[in-house]
Amino acid sequence: MDYIHHEGKIGDFARTGLLYIIEAASSSVALEQWIVESDLSTLMATGLGALYSQLSRKLVIDHPPENLPPVLALSDYQHPTSTFEIVSSCSPDFQLHLETFLSHLLFWQDVLNHCRSVEVKSTLLEHFQVIFLQQLLYPSLLESSDVDGGSSVAVLTYLRRILEALDHPDMINLILHYLLALPDAKSAAPPDAEPSVSAARKRKSMDLATMMATKVEPSYTPLLFNLVDLIQSCLKSRNQQTVCVTLQLLAAILKRHHRYATTTLLHTEGIDTNSSRRTVGAHEQEVEFLTTLAGSVGGQDNFNEIYENILKDSMSRVEGHPCSLKLVTPNLPTNNPNLPIIPDSLPGAPGDVLPHTLSAEDPLWNSILDILDSFFINPVEMNLSATETILDLAVCGYISVEGWLMRHPRRYSYDGDTDESTSFPLDPEYPLFDDTEKLKEIEKCRRWPVWQSSALPRILTVLEALADQVDYFRGSVPRFEELLQQRREAFQTADTVIPNQNFRPTSTTGASIPDQTSQDGSRAASPQRPSALEGFAQRILSEFGSPSRSGSPRGRKETIRSSSTGSGTSGGQGVTSPTPKSIQPPPKEFPLNYDNPSKSGLARSLSPGSQHSAQKIEPIPLDFERKSANATADVEEEQEDENEGKADTTEDQDSKDEGDVVDQSIAPTPPETPPEVKTVSVSHILTNVIIYQQFLLELASLVQVRAGLFNEVRFA
Repeated sequence: MDYIHHEGKIGDFARTGLLYIIEAASSSVALEQWIVESDLSTLMATGLGALYSQLSRKLVIDHPPENLPPVLALSDYQHPTSTFEIVSSCSPDFQLHLETFLSHLLFWQDVLNHCRSVEVKSTLLEHFQVIFLQQLLYPSLLESSDVDGGSSVAVLTYLRRILEALDHPDMINLILHYLLALPDAKSAAPPDAEPSVSAARKRKSMDLATMMATKVEPSYTPLLFNLVDLIQSCLKSRNQQTVCVTLQLLAAILKRHHRYATTTLLHTEGIDTNSSRRTVGAHEQEVEFLTTLAGSVGGQDNFNEIYENILKDSMSRVEGHPCSLKLVTPNLPTNNPNLPIIPDSLPGAPGDVLPHTLSAEDPLWNSILDILDSFFINPVEMNLSATETILDLAVCGYISVEGWLMRHPRRYSYDGDTDESTSFPLDPEYPLFDDTEKLKEIEKCRRWPVWQSSALPRILTVLEALADQVDYFRGSVPRFEELLQQRREAFQTADTVIPNQNFRPTSTTGASIPDQTSQDGSRAASPQRPSALEGFAQRILSEFGSPSRSGSPRGRKETIRSSSTGSGTSGGQGVTSPTPKSIQPPPKEFPLNYDNPSKSGLARSLSPGSQHSAQKIEPIPLDFERKSANATADVEEEQEDENEGKADTTEDQDSKDEGDVVDQSIAPTPPETPPEVKTVSVSHILTNVIIYQQFLLELASLVQVRAGLFNEVRFA
């Protein structure tokens, strides 16, 4: 025990020896009782708490300048400022402390995996809960704030890393059961437990309770304020990094521990899977709606090939979700490597997820949609985190997507009832009467319902409004399509130059706080000193921006401001970044009413089947052949990594000359209050437009994969 915290061979030897002792306890009652009565559990729990206490209380998420992902290097990313009190996630000292804490946490998991004694395991878990969870982890979450320099960012990041590192069901159950304030269940002593060992564990429990009672610290309980309250409040924070790390924590819970979220974080309700299935016609209509929106963004890539690759990735994503294993492979062998090594042994663990759906009025869901409302002025990292969370929410095979992601069948309406009596005989005595009736039902299911805005879930309305904004950019920014294609090619070139980068937002804070130990020279540099990749990005943009712009003189300004008094809010702040002098920029600003695109000079009604898209993206037929889940990385997977741009509001006209900016007028609720003006660069808009297009393809592919894999579509 004196050496388990040491690095190198000494620590390895001590930890291995302790695992042998723990495993041997199951075959010796005397050893089992000695371990229960010893200080082993107390020392392990206090040691873990000491390592957690060494982590910085305030944190800013950053990326090493020499390892900046292209999605950030080709946008307006600025390194956040760290101080003596506020530590950068790239700091080598911080990385060392975090790695040490997580390695000891994994050692706890190894001890429990090797422990065959129920009494020893119960003693260890009890000390883990009381000393570490109740006295350290929960109070740090309760006392965090997003207005004191990043304490919320720090503790939410630590909790996410803990949940991603652990897979032992009992440790996960202790953490989430307590933090989410799930009801306690009384545990009964195992029937085969030795009376002497059980008595020793009870005495140890009483000693632990007495020790905690003597502490002068106030008593904390999640009954008044739990993780659900914290996540909901942090999603509405004005601190952009707080919102990003909250979304990443939420995505980690949905992806790895979905059964804990269905009754706590999410407002769900049970469903009848037979009555809530959408028709094949409605399914085709909705998939075409999403792909048409993606096609309306434009571009010169082979989007059909890209979409096929995204379909393969979505298939792998759905099949790999823990909740979907039983649906995909009903007859799982007992030695399946994807199953937990040890099943739940603690009382109160949630059962298997049952068929359910998400309420359209769910506060957490609507908070995420509020973030999407201001998609194009959001930081890039926030958009990547929000879209990743939506996909993780919709990937579970037991959640029905009707009503909150897709239209519910009860909202379908059709243009009159077609009389098919001329096509099929109606005489019941006709020998093929039953077959013809089935054909009628099939034809009815193949019809496309009337596309009514009132029947759409909010997310489809938001996505269509964002497509309207892209149309407005195309008509307001000179050479917008050319600039967008140049940005897409710049990403592809960067991916070719740096092929080994992984830019999925699932590793966002993992990218902000990388797992690797080598962080030489990774302390954040000042914004005035660009990294090698940033310089590379500027060279690429310089080459792509070389064509002359005869129709848009430098320095042109638009003074038009929208007069709308809508009540929308913006989740982002103005961002201004220097533009390389060799690039001829488009006009620096143009009017944009984010709350009502029609009042910005744009009104578009897009419905499936319209010819609005510049390039048609063909959805794969529903019965497409299932292939291997080993999918190649698509464009968005190589873009999506943690990114958090520092917001800067332009204060004078001189600073506007340094970059292309878009004025964003947020109409206030009181008419007499002047509108708040947000500015973002055209470069920022371009990157977010590409992310938006890729998200549409990912969402369409996910809906299509679910329909074929889980039999969600009704053909008759």
